[in-house]
Amino acid sequence: MPNSRSYSFDAIARELGSDKSSQVHGYCGAYAKILSGLKRPPQVVMEICDRLRTPTLWRRWFENITVVYLVSESQKDDLTLETDSKIKIEYGDCGSIEFLVKMATKYSPDLIVDDGLHIPKDQIIGFMILFQSLVSGGIYIVEDMHTNVPPLSQQYIPDGHESFLGFVVRILGYLSHGQNNNLFDSQQLVCIPSKFVESVTFYDKLCAITRSGYLTMALVDARSTSAKFTEVNNGGSYSRIEPLIYNAPQSVLDAIDGEEQRGEIAPPPAFVAEFDDAFVRGPGYITIGNAIISDCLINLMGSSNLRDCFDIQYNLNNELIASIEFNSAKQVLNGEFVLLKQNADVNYGHWLIEGLTRMQLLEGYDISSLQFILNGDASESLKQIYVDGLALLGVRKEQILFLGSEIVQAKKLIYPSPITIQPWVKAPICMPFLRKFTEFDETKYGDAPKLIYVTRASIGRRNLTNEAEIIETVQNYGFIVIKPESLCFYDQIKIFSKAEIVIGNLGGGLSNIVFCPDGLTLLALTTQYMLDDFFWDIVSQKNGKYLSLHGRAVEPSLGMQSDFMVDHDEFVGIFAKIMAGRTPASCP
Repeated sequence: MPNSRSYSFDAIARELGSDKSSQVHGYCGAYAKILSGLKRPPQVVMEICDRLRTPTLWRRWFENITVVYLVSESQKDDLTLETDSKIKIEYGDCGSIEFLVKMATKYSPDLIVDDGLHIPKDQIIGFMILFQSLVSGGIYIVEDMHTNVPPLSQQYIPDGHESFLGFVVRILGYLSHGQNNNLFDSQQLVCIPSKFVESVTFYDKLCAITRSGYLTMALVDARSTSAKFTEVNNGGSYSRIEPLIYNAPQSVLDAIDGEEQRGEIAPPPAFVAEFDDAFVRGPGYITIGNAIISDCLINLMGSSNLRDCFDIQYNLNNELIASIEFNSAKQVLNGEFVLLKQNADVNYGHWLIEGLTRMQLLEGYDISSLQFILNGDASESLKQIYVDGLALLGVRKEQILFLGSEIVQAKKLIYPSPITIQPWVKAPICMPFLRKFTEFDETKYGDAPKLIYVTRASIGRRNLTNEAEIIETVQNYGFIVIKPESLCFYDQIKIFSKAEIVIGNLGGGLSNIVFCPDGLTLLALTTQYMLDDFFWDIVSQKNGKYLSLHGRAVEPSLGMQSDFMVDHDEFVGIFAKIMAGRTPASCP
């Protein structure tokens, strides 16, 4: 690693008159120990200087490295330097966030040395920004730590300010307790998860902080990284119908009003991308090298599932940065694999509308030759629904790989893009595609009911506590009460295939309205905490009528998952308007 000359680092430092030598601070022995811990011979060394006295020091000790000095603008006219393309001087204010961010994005050092003005605020900000630019296993060194303790602390640390030593003690506290705290709070805009720190070591007056094996991942789109990219028609923009919403709190009405103000709704672009040597992580994130495919995150931004897989933060330009622990894949997938797995697929309605509909983008592919990655965290009953739905499209059970949270590497990954944005937006190609499921021999049903009531009584949460009187009212008009979760997938399609009016508790089972004819009427019953987003959008695309009656939660602390009750008299009034022209005797 060091230059093959017989000189030690200390001898070189003494020859050049560096204050790192044993004649001044005596840092060279510590540096020899610290740098022996580098995981690779250093390629880039960065040093923050108040004055650049010995610019050739690092170049004398290491072969073929690039040295970057961050030097105060005020020193610009004082420096004379022999031409050396491997020595770079960047002039700027080393206490300036803007300057430091510029340097952090320009270089990826193996070693950073802070030998600046020893101002704690600047040291902390410098560390917070530049530490993120270190390669995995890189080391960040702060010199002259004796300025953090008496008597010099009185000179260098203003009253009420945190010292760099105090800041390091916080890091040690997080590490010792296994915590993943952010070292700056969110108001500071710049933050770094403490688990990025592998170790903190003190050598006399030096502090060395080693970066852990985490990679900073750039967000890139599929078009720019795929081996093959094919655009597909998403159906274009669409408009929503005017909903009739009763007893909703103002927050729900405001959300609906905000969506109505949007006018025409533009769904996400539809495409199929093919990737070579792609990694699939967590609920279906795709990474290639040091890049995350941003398209697979459109339904996940801000989600707790996203933060379980990545460390998410925003840099000073408000650009998203994601970092991920570098783990090798537990399995390599040979052959052509289609990634259908998405975050919310463990819910029947989300799988149906956001997952299964993406199969239509694969037109032109030989489905029988492909394998399909699906969500292994789903219940066994939902996995069977996956199998049954895909079987109608020509996919055999043995073509399906159920994948949990483990990381896999696919030598060839085919990615049909998301064509929905949870929960408001669905591409217009979704509803016609799902309606066609009523045309298969397995799902045709001549005597399907036209009036359906959907109950969640067996689900165990978000139940309607006065449902018995609601059911009695609708049954008088010939409504059939359905528990979708008790039916196989084909029977759910059959039952809903001719329904004209559907009433029920908002939930996954009610998503079966996608199989109803266009023009259906939906009366949704729900708590005051639940938005009308998902189902209003579905009914709009089926050119139907959407009504909802919001009730009162039994346990408000549970929010939208609480059981609830609706006002029966108000329900009867709304129901009468829906059933106008029909009487119990005339209902089928």
